[in-house]
Amino acid sequence: MNKKKWIKIVALGTAAVLLALSGILVSCLMNKNEEEPAPTPQALEYTLSSEKNYYTVSGIGECKDSVLVIPAEYNELPVKEVKDKAFEGCEFLTGLKLGENVTKIGNGAFKGCNKLSQVSLNDSLIKIGDYAFQETALTDIFIPSSVTSVGGGAFYKCIGLKNIVVEQSNEVYKSISGNLYNKDCTELLQYAVGKIETSFTPPTTVTRVGLYAFSYCNLEQITLAENVKNIVFYAFSGCEKLSSVTFGTGIKSISKYAFENCKALANMTYQGTVAAWEQVNKGDGWAEGVIAQS
Repeated sequence: MNKKKWIKIVALGTAAVLLALSGILVSCLMNKNEEEPAPTPQALEYTLSSEKNYYTVSGIGECKDSVLVIPAEYNELPVKEVKDKAFEGCEFLTGLKLGENVTKIGNGAFKGCNKLSQVSLNDSLIKIGDYAFQETALTDIFIPSSVTSVGGGAFYKCIGLKNIVVEQSNEVYKSISGNLYNKDCTELLQYAVGKIETSFTPPTTVTRVGLYAFSYCNLEQITLAENVKNIVFYAFSGCEKLSSVTFGTGIKSISKYAFENCKALANMTYQGTVAAWEQVNKGDGWAEGVIAQS
């Protein structure tokens, strides 16, 4: 074969291989982009602080990302807060990742995001507002050491929530067996209501059961130790499987609607005397039919 022809054939062959490889590379990049669309933080709505030194994310804007990434900065300023109700009812959200500068999640910020199942909180976060993640699809949540405030009902009606983990170095909160307590374990703040266990007794250090602490759980029986003194509003509301509750003699008050809509509740037992039970402060709408025992 002529040398010039041979060179021409080799050159053409090499060009064909390079063209094929480039096609594969482009295809791979296109597939990757299809599978993992880049976040679009610029499509979110922002509000500049009155001091003009940071931004608050105030709404979903034109963002259509299923995994929401709150950026660390916007227009060269830190993004520090998520506004109250900013993403309420965004049913297409499945994941959330907070930027490193976010310190506050507002009240009801992600309320009703019923497909939101994966949340990554940052190490700068200080406050989780009231009802922040109400009625989301969370199954577990990790609370970093920086968090010093978890609002009432933050995980209300998260019926799939099975595990709450608090970073050990957190100075305000702690977790025991996947449930949320204050640091000295005197208040049970949130029972992981998605658990399938049917009976539960809080640690003996607990003196107070918090707002919505057990609401919509799967428990059938609960025994409150002698140290439990106060049961807060709606603590057991909506526990439709709960059939038996035992109060220790330490109980002092049961707030309004503590056992609202506990449709199976048929046996409530107080371990003290009738006279002592009559001294317990009971709010409106709490369940009747307690059996006093001497």
